[in-house]
Amino acid sequence: MGWNNIIDITKSIMSNPNDPVYQTWLRQGQALRAAVKSGDMNTFNQATDAGRLHQSSLKKNDDWGYKLQAFIDFANWHDAKTKGLNSL
Repeated sequence: MGWNNIIDITKSIMSNPNDPVYQTWLRQGQALRAAVKSGDMNTFNQATDAGRLHQSSLKKNDDWGYKLQAFIDFANWHDAKTKGLNSL
């Protein structure tokens, strides 16, 4: 699968809020965002399934930050798109 195929699939997902993948990304981002805001480790563990969130795709410790931030960014993008920038 080439880069353009990945972009096309991503555009398709992001243009359809009813897509199950869109909904999964949104729920995960909302849960992570709430966990970070709360500062509570139990809430964070719930949001990441006690650290098992996509564990198989994370090869290095540094990968965690990028992947988890991407979910939060997606939730923020969704809110700005649907509720306006003042919702952030």
